[in-house]
Amino acid sequence: MKYWLTLLLTFNLRLGGACDYTSFTMAQACQRADLIVRARIVALRDSVHYNLYSEPIKPPFTAGNQPVLRITRVLKGQWAQPELELVRLPPGYMCAPSFAVGQEYVLFLSRWQGGYVASPAFPNFLASDKPAHTALRRLLVAR
Repeated sequence: MKYWLTLLLTFNLRLGGACDYTSFTMAQACQRADLIVRARIVALRDSVHYNLYSEPIKPPFTAGNQPVLRITRVLKGQWAQPELELVRLPPGYMCAPSFAVGQEYVLFLSRWQGGYVASPAFPNFLASDKPAHTALRRLLVAR
């Protein structure tokens, strides 16, 4: 019994640590990001999600990690289109940031396979987060 309990606890601890990653400070993210935008989430292009009972949940999703953005302002980089669909994260990422339809975010984006991704290591935040917005503005002015 102790053997199985130890094995179960070890497995659960490893799953719990699956989303560990090195997070960047806002200054580091500002330097590393190819594109920083303020955008509203207008749709999600996720694959089918599953609930706890392995039953598929069909679209339309209310939250997910492959959003279609309506760009309201470009803070760093070049983007001329009104919308941008993020691509899936590179292999090796066990977790991804989740976004809600209708919410407005400030996103730090990196180029990946002809598109852009929002890394979970970057400090993406809601546009309504005034302290984060003020800190980012200071960093962008200082550049």
